[in-house]
Amino acid sequence: MPDSLDRSAFAWIPPQLWNYYDRLLVRDGQELHRLVQAIQKQGAEQTWRGINELFRLACQATGLSPSQLFEKLGLGKNDFDSGNFQAMIGTLRAINMLTQHGFTRPQPLRPLSNRKEADFVAERDGTCYAVEVFRSSEEVYRYAAPDNPTSAFAAYLQRRLEEKQPQVYATMQTHNCVAGIVVVIMDSYPSKALNNAEEYHEAVRVAVERVGTPKEIHLFLFTGMADEHGNDEFACYPPLP
Repeated sequence: MPDSLDRSAFAWIPPQLWNYYDRLLVRDGQELHRLVQAIQKQGAEQTWRGINELFRLACQATGLSPSQLFEKLGLGKNDFDSGNFQAMIGTLRAINMLTQHGFTRPQPLRPLSNRKEADFVAERDGTCYAVEVFRSSEEVYRYAAPDNPTSAFAAYLQRRLEEKQPQVYATMQTHNCVAGIVVVIMDSYPSKALNNAEEYHEAVRVAVERVGTPKEIHLFLFTGMADEHGNDEFACYPPLP
């Protein structure tokens, strides 16, 4: 990061994250970390501006300060695993996306050592939802194939839903929620190149129905891209009430 970058211009980035980054830069193998790679690829200012905006929106949604939010997200100060860092960013993205769809009072659930919980809880029209986030970034070509219920993409979503259901149900019970959502952040560029919004909707529906349409569980997928109408591309099944 250039010495000339004014960190005070990024008011929503928690000090713990700056400390994390400074310590990351002096570690062996730091060039493999996705944060470092993003800065090298697109520049420090653009990278930190994007992270700053994620924290700004999530702080406003949760009512937490940047430091409080970072602590609840649970990224350990010595956890330099790129996957865990990206999972934290994914949780922020999911909070901000669901806020656009009528969810309020999102509260991250700090990871526990004795049991798995969903990533956060949030409310929508007075209903409490347990929300688990999964980020897909694999470089695998999975075509949704709406006319083929056994398509690789639908099967992939089915496995993710089956994998995440137990901790969603456990969180629903612990936090008195009556519904749950498994959010899939589709960051796989091959998938984005192959599939459109209609195909995503069909694959999500097929995946949920193949799991048996579990009671009160929704599968929500978004890509971070805009559809042909300029709206955020997403799919959810069953539809939110």
